[in-house]
Amino acid sequence: MGGGDCIPPQDSKKNMATDIEIDAATAATAATAPTATTAATQINEENRDANIDDKETIRKGKTSYVWSHFTVLPLAENGGKHLAKCHHCPKKYGCHPTKHGTNSMNKHLKGAHPWIFTKGGKKGTLHSFMPKAGEEGEPIKVSKGYNFEEYKKTVAEFVVLDEMPFRVVEGIGFRRMMKKFEPRFPVPSRFTVSRDCYQLYLEEKKKLKEWLVKSCVRVCLTTDCWTSNQNLGYMSLTAHFIDDEWKLQRRVINFCQIENHKGETVGREIEKCLREWGIEKVFTITVDNASSNDLAIAYIQRKLYTRGGLVCGGKYMQVRCCVHVLNLIVNEGIKEQHTSIESIRNVVRWNSTYLMLQRAEKFEKAFDRLLDLEPDYLRWFGGEDGGGKKKVGPPAPIDWQHARLFIQFLRVFYEITLSFSSSLHVTSHKCFHEIASIQSQLTSWSFNQSELLGSMACSMKNKYDKYWGPVDKFNPLLLVAVILDPRYKLDYLSFCLEDVYDKEVSTRMTASVKLTLDTLYKFYVNEVVVDREREDDGDFSKNILNDNASLSTGAKGVSESRVNMWKKQKREKANADSMSDVERYLAEDTLEVEDFDILYW
Repeated sequence: MGGGDCIPPQDSKKNMATDIEIDAATAATAATAPTATTAATQINEENRDANIDDKETIRKGKTSYVWSHFTVLPLAENGGKHLAKCHHCPKKYGCHPTKHGTNSMNKHLKGAHPWIFTKGGKKGTLHSFMPKAGEEGEPIKVSKGYNFEEYKKTVAEFVVLDEMPFRVVEGIGFRRMMKKFEPRFPVPSRFTVSRDCYQLYLEEKKKLKEWLVKSCVRVCLTTDCWTSNQNLGYMSLTAHFIDDEWKLQRRVINFCQIENHKGETVGREIEKCLREWGIEKVFTITVDNASSNDLAIAYIQRKLYTRGGLVCGGKYMQVRCCVHVLNLIVNEGIKEQHTSIESIRNVVRWNSTYLMLQRAEKFEKAFDRLLDLEPDYLRWFGGEDGGGKKKVGPPAPIDWQHARLFIQFLRVFYEITLSFSSSLHVTSHKCFHEIASIQSQLTSWSFNQSELLGSMACSMKNKYDKYWGPVDKFNPLLLVAVILDPRYKLDYLSFCLEDVYDKEVSTRMTASVKLTLDTLYKFYVNEVVVDREREDDGDFSKNILNDNASLSTGAKGVSESRVNMWKKQKREKANADSMSDVERYLAEDTLEVEDFDILYW
């Protein structure tokens, strides 16, 4: 689940209106089908514009800095219109060589992406100024003159960003390349690079820590624990948050060895990490279904409650990992067919069941041929597996038939797993849709005529009911996220609950989720009010009318304070009588748009 506050900024409606206008213009262009004459005219105009564009480019050239942040789109993709797309967001602006200038693009960069004009780049972190993979239009930072320290740091960035081993710098090809690029630069050894990478980590950690403390951003955490082959326990902790430009960010803030997987041990490590990073505001923590995690969450709640860093007292903090629950459901269904799957797994030695079956099924004839021509192939199955048991296999024809059925069956869950597992996009508003789809699919398969498919679906449906059957066991934030998606809102949630469960459950849960949404709204409104009261002189105004107030204030100050108090009371009364932002949002029509990004809305 993505991090950040639930309530979008006040100018989100303005942005939404702009997006709607762009979509409407695009739809109107696509809906117009030109005749043969119109098409010929359009082609001539496009050729003429292209010639003008070429001449203008040759004569003037694109000298403005904005072209380092915008890409001119092909005419064919935009109905003959000259448009340029921003590298940092989906905004498009007209760029006709004779009709448009660069003022609009310049204002967009200064207003929407001010970090471009700062010395440290976006947030001053490593990924701020490094171009993304596949983006050739990004500006390149060119150093002036020979700078040994800068080159060393660049090599460390190369190793980190491309996840290269340290020994890559000692390869013949790398050294030859660096010799061509800069003969004066002595390529460092792998030991030097490892130290440079660690120093780069310390620098980046310091920048990120300063930014987190300064921004007071609220984060969502995901954590996981596991045991290595050496029987050592490890824990990872990742922070997810939305930055000032409403973009989802994630940072691994801890990867450490732990004594055991007990709840209090995990809780202490999480609290220690949060203290180190200066993080006090935590919205949710996503964990798997291990019972020890309940104790870990309770420990964190106790520690953060005293610091005022919880939302609604931490009532909605614990979120159970949807991927882990889905994995338990799928394993429950296929465990009865363990023999067929294991016989194929012993051939290809692959962990992912769906991908393994998908790849191996194409080589069924090759494995049969191998059985006839290679005696060692059959002899290999006579040995024991890692657990001391006789290996299952080789796969028989019935196993391959089952595999083809499993592929169709597991494809649905594989695609849903990918949707759940996305870490580059917000997924909280998608979770309930996928959960409802699983329920409908399992119910349908339970009545399938195939005995194999029907029995698997029934087993999985029982496991589904254990974790996701009673909808009141859901973290209500998963349902609130559906309401905050302007394409669906409360009416769709009510309809979906009635379709998946029944009318009684729908009525009860709709009222409960609406109450949760109102509670969250009041919490955030109160935070805003508290912040504003700290800035104004409200407390001072009250003290003036107190008996212990300073007599030096004078009559004029008392009068002004009384007027300010009256205006404040008037605003509070007006707000109480009018509709809240939540009520106005729910009363508006749903948004009809494709390729929707909830953070750009």
